[in-house]
Parts: sequence; C-alpha cells; structure tokens
Amino acid sequence: MTPVVILALDSRTPACCLSPSVLIRTFPVVYLTTVVVRAGLLTTPEGTHTHEILALIIDIAQVSSLVLSLLTNVIATSIIAIKSWCVRVIFYYKLDLMLTPVL
Repeated sequence: MTPVVILALDSRTPACCLSPSVLIRTFPVVYLTTVVVRAGLLTTPEGTHTHEILALIIDIAQVSSLVLSLLTNVIATSIIAIKSWCVRVIFYYKLDLMLTPVL
C-alpha cells in the first residue's frame, strides 16, 4: 500500500478559506488604495484634517499589504513543504520496496 497524505477540511471551514481568489482579489485593492491615497497626500496641504485622515488610511493600507504579503509567503512555503514531504514519503516507501529482498 502506498502511503497517502490527505489534507482534510471539514464542514466548519469557512468558504473564504477554501478559495485562493479572496487573496487574489484583495491584493490589487490594497495596492491601488495605497497609490491613490499617496497621490492624495501629495496634493493636500499638511496640517489639514484631510491630510491626517489620508495619513491614517495609508498606514492601514501599508500594514494590510505587509500582512497579505506575509500570508502569501507562508501559504506558498507551506504548500511546497507539504508537497516535498509527500514526495519524500513516497520515495522512501518505494526505495524500501526495492531494497527489501524477495523471499
């Protein structure tokens, strides 16, 4: 029997976690927000209420960008690690079958 690694998701897993399209749709929004707000910061005079609000929005957008980037890197690294572990398990299992003498 070949060992199989299964990643199980039960019915309590939120639908947003099942679809990578959430991250794909969120990235452009965060980056576009950063660009637009940065342009707004350059055009408004310092010390105004609007400038303070835009500065707060750009701080939030940059932290969101950092979190999304970290999340993407962790997910990608985890996928590669799981796939390589599966290949390792299968490789050692087949190698063990090849080295076991037939009686």
